[in-house]
Amino acid sequence: MAKNKQPQKYPSRIKYEQANPTISFRLPRETRNRLASQIQVLDWSPADWVKNHLDQDDRLANDRATSLSRQRDGLGRDIEAKLQELVRLQRLIKERNRELRTPVVERRAVMLREVEAERQRKLKALGIEFSRVAAEVEARKTEMLQINDTILSTQKELGLLDQALTNRQPLVEQMAERAIEIARSKGVPAVACQSCPGYLYARSMFNFIADMSTKMSSSKKPAVMHDSTTQTVPKQGDGNG
Repeated sequence: MAKNKQPQKYPSRIKYEQANPTISFRLPRETRNRLASQIQVLDWSPADWVKNHLDQDDRLANDRATSLSRQRDGLGRDIEAKLQELVRLQRLIKERNRELRTPVVERRAVMLREVEAERQRKLKALGIEFSRVAAEVEARKTEMLQINDTILSTQKELGLLDQALTNRQPLVEQMAERAIEIARSKGVPAVACQSCPGYLYARSMFNFIADMSTKMSSSKKPAVMHDSTTQTVPKQGDGNG
């Protein structure tokens, strides 16, 4: 039995088949019918239909890539512009902060200087007031010492005066007694003797001494002048001592 021999292909056929390989695949009936109808309407072969759609897809892909590239370039430019704007805003913010911070710092320094000056002024005023009060206290102390010295000297003088008055009291009593004796020797009544100038002077001196003694020494009882000649005698007439 003779073997089936494949027909020998020409080199050109082999080259054509290699350049244009065959594709075989299965499709659902509806999809195949749609494909057949489009091919019939367009008057294309299945290869033309596939090639056209592939070219169209390539064009769409290229257009999409170009659009994306343009968008990317635009976004890049926008991003670059935004970055430059951001840098400018940051520089402006720093300058503004310096402008705002400088018056605040200067004002703070001025306020600190004013507070320190006010504190120094108050301390100086307090020091002056303290010095004035201290000087016034010292003056008061000196005045009190002078007053104490004056009181002591006055008490000393009053003591000497009290002693002198005490020493003179018997002399005044003797003067009064002497005046009464002189009046009696001249025949003057006792009642009239009490109104004579000598007796009245002695009596007033005695009362003065008693008052001064009472004021200077409250512990001492005031002396009282006793008249042993005082008695009830009928008035006989007026007389002069």
